Amino acid sequence: MHITRGSVTPTIKRLEDLGLVKRHIYENDGRRQWLTAAQEARDIADQVEAQALHQVLSAFQDWSEPTLRQFCDNLEKILSNPFLGEKPRANQMLLS
Repeated sequence: MHITRGSVTPTIKRLEDLGLVKRHIYENDGRRQWLTAAQEARDIADQVEAQALHQVLSAFQDWSEPTLRQFCDNLEKILSNPFLGEKPRANQMLLS
């Protein structure tokens, strides 16, 4: 990702000071550590995801079920291309 330790360390410290990240240090090696997202950070991420998903789904609210199914089928065909990643679950999101 071309990120240096010098740029990551202050960012992590700021997130830690805000209570969004928790730092854990290995007992047998104080130089090693790992980070976890605090519950508040998880809650914020859930809220952002819900808002974004609501905006996306509201764009399809007036579409009929057959139209949505056709759109999802076409989208899955496009996204199943190995250059674009794994097969999505469009039908589950839009038709639920």
